Order: sequence, then structure tokens, then C-alpha cells
Amino acid sequence: MSESHVRRGCVKYLRDHEGCHIMAVENPLYPGTPDINGCARKDSVAVEFWVEVKYVAHVPKTLKLHHFTIKQKTFIAQRGHRINNTYLLLGIAGETLLLFKWADALLLDRTTIKMGYRKAIWTGEGTTNFQGMLDAIIQNQTT
Repeated sequence: MSESHVRRGCVKYLRDHEGCHIMAVENPLYPGTPDINGCARKDSVAVEFWVEVKYVAHVPKTLKLHHFTIKQKTFIAQRGHRINNTYLLLGIAGETLLLFKWADALLLDRTTIKMGYRKAIWTGEGTTNFQGMLDAIIQNQTT
């Protein structure tokens, strides 16, 4: 499994989800733009969101992500601070997915794996069902 595998799985699942429009983003003109942009409607609630995808091949002791760039952190902070719609999806060792709110994502380099599980707003297994992630995003933006 890899970062691109997690992104493809998420986009593929949510693309087929009724009420959701999602796309993978590659933006060479604006480095730091997250990997996924989407919008979804559930009941009478509509949300728009950005998701940066990261992956680590082994279960780490801390969640310091060496490939989480300053430009990515800046985008997440600026967008998240203004409209609370930016997340980080972390795949771990091909088994676990953790979704973090923007503010918690910015503090991952000081977070143990145990604390990461507590801070995550959604935890998933594998890359087959992202419904829980979408529900967590909608819940986060509407409460």
C-alpha cells in the first residue's frame, strides 16, 4: 500500500457515493494543495472539504511525518482556520486509516501513535469503506 493507493481508494469509494462529488487534485501551480477535494450532501446539510493524504509503511512510535511539507501545513492551517474544512488522512502500515482535523494534523509531529488514535475523528481499516470518514467530516463541519 502507498499514499497514492489510499487516495485512489478514497476517491473511488466516494465518487460512487450518492450526494458526493470528489476529485483527486494535482496542482503544480499551487504547491501544498491537498490531495483530495470534495463536497457532500446528507439530509439538508452540505459541506465542502479538503483532505491531505499521508502514508507510513510501518507503525511509528510518533506521528512525525517527514514528508508533510511546510506548504502543505500552510494550506491546511489557512483553510482550516477560516472554514474548518481541511483534514489529514493517514494510512498506517497497510492496515489502519486515521482522519485528523486540521488543527490536530498540524501537531502530529509531537503526537505518539497512541495519542493519535485518540485524536483521530475517524479510524478505518484498509481502503474499502470510506463512509465513516465522510460521516465524520460532515459531523465535524455541522457541530
